[in-house]
Amino acid sequence: RTDPTHASAKQADIHATTESIAGKLIKNLCIKYNVQESQILLKWALQHKYPILPKSSQKSRIIDNCNLFHFTIDDNDMSELDALDENAALAWPAMIGNPLNAD
Repeated sequence: RTDPTHASAKQADIHATTESIAGKLIKNLCIKYNVQESQILLKWALQHKYPILPKSSQKSRIIDNCNLFHFTIDDNDMSELDALDENAALAWPAMIGNPLNAD
């Protein structure tokens, strides 16, 4: 894109976000499994045997984050979530780069 807003954001190393395919998929899975978005993401990680460290200061979210064992994301949905991988790390400045790609 070449609009002025996008160019200014890119120059300032600001990454714009928008409603994405990922967001729509996750929202649809929330409806299918009758759970919250955080539960979908945490359950995806658990099913891959990744360690998780959920946290929140809100009681309702703490309860949701612990309530992950009443459902299983089916193989097709897991594959769709897996396909969203962009091999990107979050919360790392661009000058450092993705620590997963370090030599």
